[in-house]
Amino acid sequence: MWKLILLTTVAFSGLVALNADEEAEVPVFPPVAKPCSDGEEWKTCVSGSCAETTCEHRVLPNACTEDCNYGCYCSDGGTRPFPRPKHCPRNEVYRACVSSSCAEATCQKPTVGPACTADCRSGCFCEDGFFRNDAQLCVERDQCP
Repeated sequence: MWKLILLTTVAFSGLVALNADEEAEVPVFPPVAKPCSDGEEWKTCVSGSCAETTCEHRVLPNACTEDCNYGCYCSDGGTRPFPRPKHCPRNEVYRACVSSSCAEATCQKPTVGPACTADCRSGCFCEDGFFRNDAQLCVERDQCP
C-alpha cells in the first residue's frame, strides 16, 4: 500500500512540475475589423508607441512598447494630420510630444516619472508648476485637496 501512495505522490509531483514549466497559451481574439476612412487600414496588432507618424512627428521612436492595439491606422507611408488646437484652457500649454505615462503632474501624483513610456501624444497639458485636479483643471499646488 505504501508503494502505491509513494508512486501516486511521485507521479502527481511530476505532473505538477511539468505543468509549471509549460507556458500557458492565452488565446487572443482581435475585435472584428471595422471600416476605415480613406488613407487608413485596419491593423490587428500595433504598438501604442509606434503606431503611426503624424505631421508633427514624422519619425517613429527606436524603442516601441510591446502592447498590442487594434484599429484604423494610416496606410503604410501615410502621415496623420494632427491639428493643433486654436487655444488651450487656462494654465495649460500645447505640447507636441508628451509620454502618456508622464504627461503632467496631478494633485494625486505631483511628481512625473521616473519611468516614462516611449509613446508620443500631443495636446494641451498643464503648464509647469500647475497640477491637474479631479475636475480636470490645472491649478496651483496649494489649490489641490
